[in-house]
Amino acid sequence: MGAVKVYNINWPKLIRWMLPIDWRKPKIYTLLKSMVAPLMVTYSDFLAYKKKVDAELKITTQLCRLRGALNDKVDKDLRRITITRGTGGNVLHVYTEAENRPQYLPKYLGIGGVNYIINVPVLLYTKEADIKLFLTRYNLEPLTWRINYV
Repeated sequence: MGAVKVYNINWPKLIRWMLPIDWRKPKIYTLLKSMVAPLMVTYSDFLAYKKKVDAELKITTQLCRLRGALNDKVDKDLRRITITRGTGGNVLHVYTEAENRPQYLPKYLGIGGVNYIINVPVLLYTKEADIKLFLTRYNLEPLTWRINYV
């Protein structure tokens, strides 16, 4: 709760407090306020950027978070996009019984199955590029996904 208040600055009050009592006249106050105006604009840009970054940092690879963020991005009003677990992973264990030491083959070798399936309504077919871009950005590298239009 205290960290949120750190970023709240009441600029008019701060300008008034920083002035000596003898100088607290309307003309001087207006002059100082106009001098601080670019700083206030930069500060509001900073707050907007901070809000955007905080929202992006809340997105994790948990399926519930991905689904919520994907719905916020693509289908904000109806929230029809769902994510279900896939048919398997992308890891294949290769070893002989004598070795008893598994070796993992990555997904690039064409091993079947996906980790999760994104169910998207057919009406959102035109937003496929946005969905792929979003999933490419927030998905962990070894996890695979497939878009299923329902």
